[in-house]
Amino acid sequence: MKRNLLFILTPLFLLAGACAKPKGFDYMGFEHVKILSWGFKESVVGLEVKLFNPNNYGMQLKEANVDIHLNGTYLGHSDLDTLLRIPANDTFYVPVKMKVETNSAIQGLIASSRDTAVIIKIEGKARIGKGGMFFNYPISYEGKPNLARLLN
Repeated sequence: MKRNLLFILTPLFLLAGACAKPKGFDYMGFEHVKILSWGFKESVVGLEVKLFNPNNYGMQLKEANVDIHLNGTYLGHSDLDTLLRIPANDTFYVPVKMKVETNSAIQGLIASSRDTAVIIKIEGKARIGKGGMFFNYPISYEGKPNLARLLN
């Protein structure tokens, strides 16, 4: 009986260790900002977020939902529902399409052009996983991007 119990519990302990929560991704910046469509009420902006996976194994990003704020003003929302493969110990890019309220975006950009410190805040969640096992992962970033580099 003890031998059968050991035979059953050993794979469970190994599986539990393999499913340890991964380290968070390192934010490296964003690139290739483009206005995809322009409207009086709502516009769509595209960009690529550059991240680094510090884990020794690859993963998959199944979906992500984030809200973006610029200097405390709501700028827009982004949904990603495409399966994206994330390489182990490597840099990767996440394509982002963001719907923005045109009026709020223009006001935020005008106010930000006068500020020396532009603060971008991103809050939301993502579903990441490996081998078909996915879990919710919180996204929380606040920082000061180098806007002069993006506008050149």
